[in-house]
Amino acid sequence: MIETPPLVRIHEKMRRPEQKQIEAFRGVPTGFVVDAMFGGGALSSKIRPIGEGRDVKCVSHGPAITAHCGAADVLATFAALRFLQPGDIVVAAFDRYAVCNDIRVLPD
Repeated sequence: MIETPPLVRIHEKMRRPEQKQIEAFRGVPTGFVVDAMFGGGALSSKIRPIGEGRDVKCVSHGPAITAHCGAADVLATFAALRFLQPGDIVVAAFDRYAVCNDIRVLPD
């Protein structure tokens, strides 16, 4: 039986990096960033760009807004959308479960 689901917790007081800090990461390979964080913050090698990067330029940098979702749930990801600013990247965690859907926010 499924227990009562936890409430969505939102940490609204986020420290945002300055534009100068964001731009310092332009063109820096992900492996370099992970090494600088002593191996922390790496994504699973199972997470790959759409089309393996053939059809879409898969290069980005920007502040990460994180959303910790449960198994096959996207509620926290949708809650995170309220706080996005141009250039932000949503990182949704699904514990050890497969991501249930690809969510994209398209410009107006």
